[in-house]
Amino acid sequence: MKGIFKRLLNVEDMMVEDVSLDDSPLRDAPVLVARVRCGKGALRCSRCGRKAPRYDNGGGGRSWRHQDFGCFRVELSGPVPRVECRLRGVVVSRVPWAEPGGRFTRDFGSGCAWLMTVAGQKTVSGFPHIAWRTAGDGAGRIDSSVAEHRPNAERVLDPFHIVSWMTDALDRVGKRLWNQARRDGNTTAAGAMRGVEYAVPGNPGDLTERQSTALATLADADPKGRLYRSWQLREPLRTLPRQPVERAEAELKRWIGRASRCRIPEIVEPCGKIRRRRDDILTTIRLGHSNARIEAFNNKIKVTIRMAHGFRDTDNLIAMIKLRSAGPPIHLPTPIP
Repeated sequence: MKGIFKRLLNVEDMMVEDVSLDDSPLRDAPVLVARVRCGKGALRCSRCGRKAPRYDNGGGGRSWRHQDFGCFRVELSGPVPRVECRLRGVVVSRVPWAEPGGRFTRDFGSGCAWLMTVAGQKTVSGFPHIAWRTAGDGAGRIDSSVAEHRPNAERVLDPFHIVSWMTDALDRVGKRLWNQARRDGNTTAAGAMRGVEYAVPGNPGDLTERQSTALATLADADPKGRLYRSWQLREPLRTLPRQPVERAEAELKRWIGRASRCRIPEIVEPCGKIRRRRDDILTTIRLGHSNARIEAFNNKIKVTIRMAHGFRDTDNLIAMIKLRSAGPPIHLPTPIP
């Protein structure tokens, strides 16, 4: 029987020790659990693949989601010892059925990836019984709807939108000060505001030489330093998602205090949003989620439509998007040596 299950699980270099139907805390139906271990042979580092001696038994057994058998969810469960690699140090040993740190087997991941290229969201989430993470804006009205329909969902905020709140406020500060300088007849201040118009919203590392020079004079553009202080408040938010959670929590607390005392009207709204969403922001940093790839994919779709000056029907559009974004690599013919 173990040999039959080994063939059905379709994993090389794996030994099946036991198979049972266990109760699941997440679903009403039982789960088919196959207790497995690696085949005979030397242990290997999960990062570089080199042979390495055993260090200890690790943190106990682990589980991986595998492809379903009919109506039953399948999980592989087994021990994962740690090894001491000469290059990587102490890491978990390699298993032949999953990637390092993954909670799904390679076959399960490949099946879901293929489904995403040929089916819609409902099919992809329903057929293999997986969750489909969604992205929305930070409007407060979403909380009540999510709490009602998805009480177990964990709310996070995309880092791009967190920074965009301050970028929009920064733009409003610049426009107000520029208009005020024009009304007062202060051509010097108005010219300085105009000079940093395109440098202020951008990231310092992406600016041109001319914009960097203009940004260096930002502190002198407004006698009260309101635009410069607004810019200083935006920069910590831009780097916040890359900080460890403990440090990010302290930085965010410090930022809220500075923003609350800055006395700049345009900062009041984003400061209130960030104060209300403080826990969601920290959850975002802890989980490392971002929909930057989704935004990039949306832009790629728009470029595809512009390149073709529109499509006659949606099937042609979808086919071109799949070809440009998910199709096999296409190369020009080259001379045969």
